[in-house]
Amino acid sequence: MKCFFLFIIISMPFRAYTESVEEYLEKIRKGPGVETNCDNEKYKNKQETGSAEESNAPAIFMTIELRNDVFATPFMALRNRHFHLWDMGETHGIKATTGARFNNGFQFLLKYRSRLFGKSDHNENRLYRQRAKIRNRGVLPLDFINKRHQTFTSEQLYTAVLNTPELGGFNYSLEAGFIDYESADDQNWINASAQQKSLHGSLDSLVNIQNIHSSSVINGFRFVLIPQVIKNIPLGENGSLSAFLKARITSSSAINNVSAGITARFKIPHTRSLSSHYEFNLPVFAYKDFLNKDTAVGFHPSASVALQYKRVKFGYRIDVPFGDFHQNIPQYAPTYNNSVVPGRTLSDQEEMGTIFIEINP
Repeated sequence: MKCFFLFIIISMPFRAYTESVEEYLEKIRKGPGVETNCDNEKYKNKQETGSAEESNAPAIFMTIELRNDVFATPFMALRNRHFHLWDMGETHGIKATTGARFNNGFQFLLKYRSRLFGKSDHNENRLYRQRAKIRNRGVLPLDFINKRHQTFTSEQLYTAVLNTPELGGFNYSLEAGFIDYESADDQNWINASAQQKSLHGSLDSLVNIQNIHSSSVINGFRFVLIPQVIKNIPLGENGSLSAFLKARITSSSAINNVSAGITARFKIPHTRSLSSHYEFNLPVFAYKDFLNKDTAVGFHPSASVALQYKRVKFGYRIDVPFGDFHQNIPQYAPTYNNSVVPGRTLSDQEEMGTIFIEINP
């Protein structure tokens, strides 16, 4: 009996020691993630506050587009069965957009866009050739051969845009700023005419441009307001259809127009970070045609394909107008040429190609 009590007295501290060792080993097994009595609540609160601050920060995005008729030459070659570039009508453009998207769904953007429309002045070219022949006794110097006279109209748009989240099944957009049409100044690089002249002058393989001042009913610098209503319709998990109605309002009725159309967008995910995107835009617009003194309707479809890796998207867009699309710009018209291929009429239907890069939120 004494031995039994002695065994209990001896085993009690041994058992307590064994349990304390097991608890210590269990703490080591769990690692540093085991809870302690330190200021854990303060640490949790700091983490929650930090994540909330990050989610409230606006998401910044940016888009840069380079627009040129040279990017559309493959489609022109397929239609004409001959590779040739006119470099007239709409020939050049740049677009830059930057903005922020807020967690409440609103977007704010700043936008700059330039477009150039040029038309060769055949009378001036003929006089220039005659003067060059007389001056050089029939020998045409290289600098003459690579020069072309043209009239031009340069369009510049400077606006700020506010896009709303979905309200009652619709999205609303309000764009306001200034629009400028210039047919004389080709020295200011912010104008599309100066950009084209600089590009041609820096590359020996391109025709040097000699711009001739021209006049138009739309020339001038004006305030512009562009309201838009959009209805988005989901097409499965990776597609959408958007119907829109938009107007361009200025102090000059020759610049104003109203447009409506449908845009379809599709996305194909390839990996977690890589996806391809496809977009088809079908807008119809109407305006007052002061050049032909009538109401005009134009159709300007476009299609684009892009590849996105994480936040960066690279893409290409092709568009070609139909109908009365010149919108009171004298140089914005299809051009035809019979001399390149004898017996056939080759045409430039104002196809334009655009390459773009987007940095998305």
